[in-house]
Amino acid sequence: MGYLVEMCAMCINYNSEYYEEKCLSVPFLFSSEKSCESSSGDGHDTLYEGFNDWLQDHGKEGWFADDSLECCGKIKEAVDPVVVTNY
Repeated sequence: MGYLVEMCAMCINYNSEYYEEKCLSVPFLFSSEKSCESSSGDGHDTLYEGFNDWLQDHGKEGWFADDSLECCGKIKEAVDPVVVTNY
């Protein structure tokens, strides 16, 4: 089944003519809790591409992470989570 968490970051909307910033979250599916913890060792740096791609594909066009990703907690279900395979 895997380990499903919500990752969040402060994001900026680059499609807006006005400066827009807000915290957005994206579901991530890790193979285990240990693999999730391993990704935090590099500050989740390897997850930015998946985070930003998910935003673009799920109604948040123009929004991109502008700050470090943080694990907001474990979740029970999610629609189309980013699957992490490199940990």
